[in-house]
Amino acid sequence: MHIETVRFDEVFDVAARGGDFSFRSAGKTQYGVKLQNNLIPEAGSTYAIAFGRPGQWDTVLGWRDLASNDVRLAHPTWTLWLRMLGDIYLYGLALFVVGLLLGGAWVALAIAAVLLYPALYQMRQNRAIRRALLADAPDATLQVAR
Repeated sequence: MHIETVRFDEVFDVAARGGDFSFRSAGKTQYGVKLQNNLIPEAGSTYAIAFGRPGQWDTVLGWRDLASNDVRLAHPTWTLWLRMLGDIYLYGLALFVVGLLLGGAWVALAIAAVLLYPALYQMRQNRAIRRALLADAPDATLQVAR
């Protein structure tokens, strides 16, 4: 994870419905940028942005307007849990029952752990992103446990 401070000197080419925009910052222009939730930053605002790969806007993990302490995550944990409910309903319960019948309680528990691991990993990563964005020095490269 890489944290950068971006000052949006000028915001233009705004497609409010899709959330796409272009901006100028420190004399450099970025075209076709998108933050999740159709967020369009105000001109003159400064954001701390967490990237998966430095400077690549398609890998944004989260952001914070430095004027507030409100951190936004690209993949909130609650959305992952909501998506996982469908997976667990469709085939998780069947795998759990088959593991219970064929291998016993330990196999069933191992299957449950494998099914829950992605959500637990995302929760851990989201906590690390939130901590990094709330840190005093947002111009730092931080490592997230993988």
